Amino acid sequence: PYGQWAAANGWALIHPDFRGVNDRPQATGSALAVQDVIDAVDFALREGRIDGDRVFLTGFSGGGMLALLAAARHPERFAGAAAWVPIHDLYAWYEFNRDMVPPRAYAAQIRASCGGDPSTSAKARRDCERRSPSTYLGAARRAGVPVYLGHGLSDGIVPPLHSVRAYDQLAQRGDGLGAEVRRAVARNRLPGDLRGSVKTRTFFRDGDPRVLFARRSGAATIVVFEGGHDMVYNPALEWMWTLAHS
Repeated sequence: PYGQWAAANGWALIHPDFRGVNDRPQATGSALAVQDVIDAVDFALREGRIDGDRVFLTGFSGGGMLALLAAARHPERFAGAAAWVPIHDLYAWYEFNRDMVPPRAYAAQIRASCGGDPSTSAKARRDCERRSPSTYLGAARRAGVPVYLGHGLSDGIVPPLHSVRAYDQLAQRGDGLGAEVRRAVARNRLPGDLRGSVKTRTFFRDGDPRVLFARRSGAATIVVFEGGHDMVYNPALEWMWTLAHS
């Protein structure tokens, strides 16, 4: 869908590999993986007729994590980032997968990427932190980089709490969702007064999953929708288009 959009609207699209599957130190949000994204953008700027002021990121799951990392570590390079079901804190995601019965393979992949068990090794824990958007998102907030977070409330792969925590980190002071919402979302629920509360434009259309909750604070938008570990293409595209032509 992104390739079709680019062809139809005169956009350039680059789909960097960022070092393959997240089961090795070179991948999993590493500095090398983030640099691959920057190098891809530089290639597009050098080889194509690209407007350097309208470069956007988007990604799904691990790609959403990379979108947040690139926007936060290089906020001057990007006009916005749309992240679907992203990992916000790699250590928190490790604990989630480790504690499953049986443990999910993602836990072993994180140990392989970070050089050990981050719950027992301080070095591995620090490596998880270096690979986590949570370490850097403050820079994206201070720079005012627009960030769109989309998450299915029933996601059992990356819990929606990751997007809620990312939003709280990106929101203006005193404008986060807070502890009560985080506790509910940790159980894949929304507090009753928030369900159906949509207070910003979501760019979801008829035929897209039902929006359950949406908020905007400053440059940050969060949309919680009815679904699981899913990506919805059109909203991110229309959000980017609107920013690019505002």
